[in-house]
Amino acid sequence: MPPISSPVHLSDPPRRAAPAAWLLRLGLAVGPHQRIRLAVVLLLVMVACAAGMQDWRFDALERQRRSDARLHGLALSVNATAQGLAWSAARTQQVGGASSEAATQLQVALERSRTEALQLDSQVQAQRAAMQHLDAAEAAALDEALEHWHSMRERLWYRAETLAANLDTASAERLAAAALALQAQVPPAIHAGTMLAARVADAAERQRQAALDQLRLWSAATVALLVLLILLIGEPSARAVHRQHRRLREQQRQLTRLARVAQRNVHGTALLDAAGAVDWANDAFATLCGAVPGQPAGQPLAALLQAAHITLPDDRGSAPPVDPPAAQLAAQVAAALRSGTRLRLELRQALPDGSHRGLELDLQPLASSPDVLPAGAIAMLVDRTEQLQREETAALLAHTVDAAGVGTWQWDLRDGRMQCNDRFLAMLGYRRGELSDSLDTWQHLVHPEDLQVWRQALEIHLQDPSMPCRAELRLRRPGGDWAVGQSCGVVTERSASGRPLRMAGIHIDLTEQVQMQAMLRHAARTDGLTQMPNRAAVFDHVQQVIDRRARHPDEGYAVLFMDFDRFKQVNDTLGHGAGDELLRQIAQRLRGALRTGDAVRPGASHQPGEAADASHTAGRIGGDEFVVVLEHVNGRDEACAIAQRLMDVLAAPYRIGSHTVHSTASIGIVTSEHPANDAHTVMRDADTAMYEAKRNGRGRYAVFDPGMHERVARGLVLEGELRQALARDELFVVYQPVVALQPPAHGDGPRRDGVEALVRWRHPVRGLVSPAEFVPVAEESGLIVELGLFVLRVACLQFADWQRTLGAAAPGSLAVNLSPLQLRSAGLIAGVQACLTDSGIAPQVLQLEVTESLAAQDEAARERLRELKALGVRIALDDFGTGYSSLACLHQLPVDTVKVDRSFVSHAETSAYHRALIEATIRVAQTLGMDTVAEGIETASQAALMQALHCDRGQGYLYARPLEAGALADWCLQRGLRAA
Repeated sequence: MPPISSPVHLSDPPRRAAPAAWLLRLGLAVGPHQRIRLAVVLLLVMVACAAGMQDWRFDALERQRRSDARLHGLALSVNATAQGLAWSAARTQQVGGASSEAATQLQVALERSRTEALQLDSQVQAQRAAMQHLDAAEAAALDEALEHWHSMRERLWYRAETLAANLDTASAERLAAAALALQAQVPPAIHAGTMLAARVADAAERQRQAALDQLRLWSAATVALLVLLILLIGEPSARAVHRQHRRLREQQRQLTRLARVAQRNVHGTALLDAAGAVDWANDAFATLCGAVPGQPAGQPLAALLQAAHITLPDDRGSAPPVDPPAAQLAAQVAAALRSGTRLRLELRQALPDGSHRGLELDLQPLASSPDVLPAGAIAMLVDRTEQLQREETAALLAHTVDAAGVGTWQWDLRDGRMQCNDRFLAMLGYRRGELSDSLDTWQHLVHPEDLQVWRQALEIHLQDPSMPCRAELRLRRPGGDWAVGQSCGVVTERSASGRPLRMAGIHIDLTEQVQMQAMLRHAARTDGLTQMPNRAAVFDHVQQVIDRRARHPDEGYAVLFMDFDRFKQVNDTLGHGAGDELLRQIAQRLRGALRTGDAVRPGASHQPGEAADASHTAGRIGGDEFVVVLEHVNGRDEACAIAQRLMDVLAAPYRIGSHTVHSTASIGIVTSEHPANDAHTVMRDADTAMYEAKRNGRGRYAVFDPGMHERVARGLVLEGELRQALARDELFVVYQPVVALQPPAHGDGPRRDGVEALVRWRHPVRGLVSPAEFVPVAEESGLIVELGLFVLRVACLQFADWQRTLGAAAPGSLAVNLSPLQLRSAGLIAGVQACLTDSGIAPQVLQLEVTESLAAQDEAARERLRELKALGVRIALDDFGTGYSSLACLHQLPVDTVKVDRSFVSHAETSAYHRALIEATIRVAQTLGMDTVAEGIETASQAALMQALHCDRGQGYLYARPLEAGALADWCLQRGLRAA
């Protein structure tokens, strides 16, 4: 793999000994590799020179040896020739000189002696000239031997010439004398020649020994010089090599680590050669280019980018370019590689799904160097999609903050100076310069009760920085009134020891919102149609009189629950507008019917501990149901008298437009003589008494009596049959569709419909039993827990089956009702978790519905709802508008969906009040991030109105009645075909 780091010099010049300063300077002038190479060359030259010198010396010795051998051979030959002369002389003496053969032999031997003598003399002279290191004695001895040999040689030749001259003329005696003289001269000549050869040999041997000594000295000097060179060059070079090796190994480890980092780097990294082709690339680079890891190697960078649909971003604000973006990109990359300049480009990649990815290309050229990388470049490809999105989000947030007009502030904790923007000052009604930046000035603006709240929030934030300093404050305006807002800030600067130095935050003006909440709170506790207290206010008041009765047993009370007979007929025959008018007239008569001590005060309430008030409260709790709470009544008879008087007043004919309407009231009465601890029980008993009055003929009142044996007996029978029904599987679940009213948002997928699971009972004798008949019995007997778990289990399993069989046509969510008793059950959480596990459906598709009165009043129930939300399921507030909750406290409830009650939907077309209340409910819910569902949609016009009011979903007979599982599946398939 090619190196990935910048060029690094791997070694420094090695240290040199002081005697080798010139080598040190030479080493500093070149690199470590050149120094090592020079040392090796010098050593090799030295070895070659030493070997050459040795060879030359040995060659000289060999030449001398051969010369000595020739000299010795010549000496032997000269001696032999001298012997030949002696023999020739003896032969001549024998034959008496008459033999020509003897004369010829003598003459040949003489010539041969002269020739060999000359050769010997020449050889001796050559040897003598080669002997340059002879001392004077040796030279004198050699010269003396040479002169002696010359003298003996001359004498020998003289005797031989004399003998040759006397061969023909001399007498035998003279010839014999000459022969004897010659024979006598041969031994001295031979001895002189031998002595000369010995002298020359001795001199040559001494010369050879001197040469050998010089050769040994030269060898020792050569070895010493080699050792010196090794010490001066070889050893430092070896140390340099060792250091070089150590540095190379360390760099290799570093390069290995860097290679691993580069390979695991989330940014794409590639090495390019001088031509712009990829030498190496990590997996991230291959992934960004849409290639298999290892595949980009060898391919040009421009071609890879073009194949991955990576181009320069289009500049739609400029003129069309001459070349396409891909060609421009390739040209810029090529130009950067040629010029060796850095290139940084913002790029855009088109993905297969139609989206785009923002990239940044950073091309950094590499300089060519023998020790490092060849010429090329490093290419970094960075995915900046998230960064660009964050920048866009930050810019959008900045524009949003500016557009929203949010105030900003900074607080210097060192000197207490406060700084804020003009928008913050405008919220308070001040202009720049009217307030000082001192902390005391700002503290005086804060309401005294809120100042302590702010200090507590600040202390919490300083102890736990993860908790922002947040508080709702009232700030004094120039006119003396209060501007309500919420300030939120964090510590933005600390000292080295962690001491906070500066805080910054925002301030949101809540004045209008608080005023709106007050109006909504009033509207939420007041019936918009009759301007009487609504259900929440009535229940509050009932609970208050119960609590007061517990504290003061002598203070009696009575609750009158009234329902108007044939009210539905008025709506069905004259329309909802007539029904609304009838309700308004009923409310007016209630106000006038109560005597002065019973005057109605809408929304009146008493806090625990307050003195008793003689006034009573009358309110509308929903539909045609009204409740009158009587305080300080003296027992049952007084309550019955007031009820009779109210019935007489309410029974008079009503004039509605051109129609005369007759309507009577059925009243159920509960007095303080009947012990009760909560408003739900009192209202339930009053409702029971009211139904008892209806069963007894309508237009009358009935006092709740715990001993109403017949109703209790019927309830017990129904309870027993219901228990058997649970055991015999007589209960089954039907499903009513909940359809989307709003088209899907741009870019989102189609929103799927949901269903609400409802329980039904198929009695073996009576057939279908109304839920209104057996569900209250189940709640009273506690069977509602088992019944609710049965419905939840069956519905979850059926929902999972729809998802498997219907696919995209399957409902998108499942709603199941929870009763108050279920919500208080200890095993609810485990039961819901078990149903989710057994069915395998996702928790977020399950929606559990509770009544708003339960969610609003019972803190334990709200806590249980939070536990359910922790499982991932959604919570819906059912029948909103008829219970205790209000728009002002809606944000306090742990719910995801608000279901507008059918009574509001039914009046929305004709009642501006109902329409406004529905619209306000939808707006508040959507502001809080909640979903909205309109119940009881029965006509297309109601559906259109709910859609125009931006309600999310609708439910009612317009779309479908509750269906069994098979029929619901067919309904989903048909709806899917219509949608397609």
